[in-house]
Amino acid sequence: MDTERRTPQDARGRPLDPDDYLSTEDLSVRIDIPVQTLHVWRTRGGGPPAARVGRHLRYRWGDVVDWLAERTSATA
Repeated sequence: MDTERRTPQDARGRPLDPDDYLSTEDLSVRIDIPVQTLHVWRTRGGGPPAARVGRHLRYRWGDVVDWLAERTSATA
């Protein structure tokens, strides 16, 4: 079994920085959650924090990592 942690990468294969912003579609791929689920979480207030940039919704990777860590701690 591979116990090595992999660094998440952007669409160009570069490692994601905590200050990188992802679209809903990019985030869906990165955390393996359907886009529709992210939309439902956003409307109900249960998903990772997001920012609106013009008409676009963006998720800061560092905020997503923190959100996932909180959820992992709460369920562990």
